[in-house]
Amino acid sequence: MPRLRLLPLAIFGAVALLTLKLGSVWQGVELAVAQAADPPKPAPGPRAPEESRAKPERLGDGGGAFTEAELNVLQKLAARREELDQRERDMEMRQTLLEATEKRLDGKLAELKKIQETVDDLLRKHDKEQDAKLGSLVKIYENMKPKDAAQVFDKLELPILLDMTERMREQKSAAIIARMETDKAKELTAALAVRRKLPKTVP
Repeated sequence: MPRLRLLPLAIFGAVALLTLKLGSVWQGVELAVAQAADPPKPAPGPRAPEESRAKPERLGDGGGAFTEAELNVLQKLAARREELDQRERDMEMRQTLLEATEKRLDGKLAELKKIQETVDDLLRKHDKEQDAKLGSLVKIYENMKPKDAAQVFDKLELPILLDMTERMREQKSAAIIARMETDKAKELTAALAVRRKLPKTVP
């Protein structure tokens, strides 16, 4: 009965083979589930540039924050602006002082001009008075005898003699000079000659 024994052996072998195949399939399922639950980490690639160290640190919150370097630049610009503003204020102050000084000088010049005009008026009045006095003296000496007038002329200072002689008529002055002392007459004649050669000043 060999055929009867072979059949159970064949069945047993088929069951064992099926069990092995089922075990392999089950291991494959477990491996797939494990991979799905814990996916493999990607292999490390080339490292990117260290931006964290190169990137400047931002100060403050939000998108409008400045870096420390930017803050330093802003502080320097603010200090420079303050310096320029101070210079501008100093220049404005100097300009104000100059304008005030010019106004004071203009006032002083106006005062000096008034004083000069007053002095000129006084001098003109004085000259007119002197001319009037000399005119009166000239008339007196012209009416005197030449001999008597010559005695007075001998004792007068040369500037007074010149002014009086120039205002006298030549006929009268010549008669008086002819009777003066010789040295005094020469001195008066020489002074008259020099004065008459000088250009007349415009009054």
